[in-house]
Amino acid sequence: MNKIKIFSGNSNIRLSKAISKKLKVSLGKLNIKRFSDGEIFVEVDESVRGSNAYVIQSTSGPVNENLMELFIIVDALKRAAVNEITAVIPYFGYSRQDRKVTDRSPITARLVCDLLIKSGIQKIVTMDLHAGQIQGFFDIPVDHLYSSPIAINYIKKKFKNKDFIIASPDAGGMERARAFAKKLNDADLAMTDKRRPAPNVAEITNVIGDVQNKHVILIDDLIDTGGTAAKSAEALVKSGAKSVSMFCTHGVLSGNAIENIGNSCIDELIITDTIDNQEKLKREKEVLGLYISGNPLLKYADTLEELSNYDFTEKKYLKENSIIRIGGAVSSFKLHYDKKNQPMAFFNLDCLGGQVEAIIFHDAFEKYKEIINDGNIVFLVGTSTSQNDFSDLKIIVDEVVPINHAKKVLKLKEINIKIGKKVKKETVNEVHKYALDNPGDSLFVVHMKNPDGSSRRIVSKKIRVSSSNHFLIMLRDLLGESNVWIS
Repeated sequence: MNKIKIFSGNSNIRLSKAISKKLKVSLGKLNIKRFSDGEIFVEVDESVRGSNAYVIQSTSGPVNENLMELFIIVDALKRAAVNEITAVIPYFGYSRQDRKVTDRSPITARLVCDLLIKSGIQKIVTMDLHAGQIQGFFDIPVDHLYSSPIAINYIKKKFKNKDFIIASPDAGGMERARAFAKKLNDADLAMTDKRRPAPNVAEITNVIGDVQNKHVILIDDLIDTGGTAAKSAEALVKSGAKSVSMFCTHGVLSGNAIENIGNSCIDELIITDTIDNQEKLKREKEVLGLYISGNPLLKYADTLEELSNYDFTEKKYLKENSIIRIGGAVSSFKLHYDKKNQPMAFFNLDCLGGQVEAIIFHDAFEKYKEIINDGNIVFLVGTSTSQNDFSDLKIIVDEVVPINHAKKVLKLKEINIKIGKKVKKETVNEVHKYALDNPGDSLFVVHMKNPDGSSRRIVSKKIRVSSSNHFLIMLRDLLGESNVWIS
């Protein structure tokens, strides 16, 4: 049996390392460098004679650079006498140019396929092609993989016992959305009607399907500038959707994509790692921590302002011993003493995603005991005790930050709501204006008073409001109450 060798270009080294680790095969040694004029040079630094070589390279941006690098790697391996070369292309660039759009335009996807074959590639492995018929452009075997099993598993867990609907942002994606819906117990389908007056510009005119009071899951193969996704989400919310989540296999995220998505009505965007976006997301300050001046939390973030970009309630499927950072209201506080008569406490944290169980031991308890009283809103930093989803999350608390320390940074708005009573129009208008003036940074604490006189408080996730009606939809979802309306 011929030996397997796995090589990686520079487009997605993280994914290549993950694959080789899973297969327990070390990455092959390549010397890839660029001359001062931009030319690429590749040298194979180990014997590959008679082996079956797999080259992992997404042809994402810079697409031409990554394509040329792939061609040169393949040529180097071919001249080093490998037995067979398989190109693993998680994201296939130029796949959107799969047909003539005008009388004198090229079919560039076909051209790229011809070049890949000519370079010496004998098999192709790719994932979620923009158009399935691209497989027919090749005269060599093509293995077309799908990310849907991973996505469907995630959707089943997250939207369990919720009324959700699968949607496509355009007519071209309906076949993909229908496949998802079928695997989700024949879920209902919806679609937004998209027109493109110019490249990377989309207009959404109508919503086809009933999305009223439903959680909408948009499905697409890729997200580029985010324009279509943002406009589809806005149209769905205006049609009465409770929330809009989106799953895309390929996160191209070009241009102002991060900003467009951040300012949209999309509550959650899920992408796979077919394209390495880590540095781009890092530059856009996708923060995984808190920083309060003069507090040990300094180690979790770079600047105080980054605190306002963190979503405290949406951490899912956490690994054992993960560092957890989450905000909510303290409830069910119980004080205990261990065998050495040292104090410790058990309490719940009421968050938008549900209740989190928390345990705080001796030294930390003495330090933060004045803060963790029933009803107080706090941020916790701690360690997860098991590998569970959010609903079963348990935290051993290391640090506690009171809400007052972060109010100005978070631009936090507090709202008083009486369950079963009308929301004053002035309150809605005030919150609406506040959220529009602070796009992407509007974190709310809702004070809820029940008819029996009891009360509770919940920290919401970031709310981006596009209209008063949008605010009410999100508020109803937050409270779990349908009888909230404008008087």
